Amino acid sequence: MPEPTPGRLMIGITLFRPSPDQVDRVLAQAVSGCAGVIAFDDGGLAEADAERLTRAGVTVLSAGRNLGIAEALNRIAAAARAAGAETLLLLDQDAEPETGLAAALLAARERLRAAAIPVAVVGPAPAPAPGHKAPAYP
Repeated sequence: MPEPTPGRLMIGITLFRPSPDQVDRVLAQAVSGCAGVIAFDDGGLAEADAERLTRAGVTVLSAGRNLGIAEALNRIAAAARAAGAETLLLLDQDAEPETGLAAALLAARERLRAAAIPVAVVGPAPAPAPGHKAPAYP
C-alpha cells in the first residue's frame, strides 16, 4: 500500500466540546506524520488544547461559535484545497480510525483509477465499535 504523505493527503477533524481523549486522538494523528491535519473548533475547544494542537502542527480553524457540522466540513475542505491537498480524509472527534486506514483508502482509490473507474469519494464502511449499535441511515 502507498504510504500517505503530507502533500498528498490532509486529515480534517471536526471538534465540538472535545474530551481530553478526543484532543489526544487529534494529536496522535498529527504526530504520526502521515498527513497534515486540520481541526475545526465548532465550539468548546479549550484555549490550552488549541495551543497544544497548534504546537503539534495542526491547523486549527475556528469561527468562535458553533456553525454546525456541514459548515465545519466545508471550511476544512476549503483550507485543505488552499494548502494544496490532493486528498482529504474527513473525521469527527468520535472517530477512532485503525492504523493504516488512510493508506488503505488511497490504495482503493488507485485501484479504481487503474481500472478506469471515475472516482470522487472513497471511504470506509461505517461499523459499530464493540458494545455499540451500528450506524443507521435513512
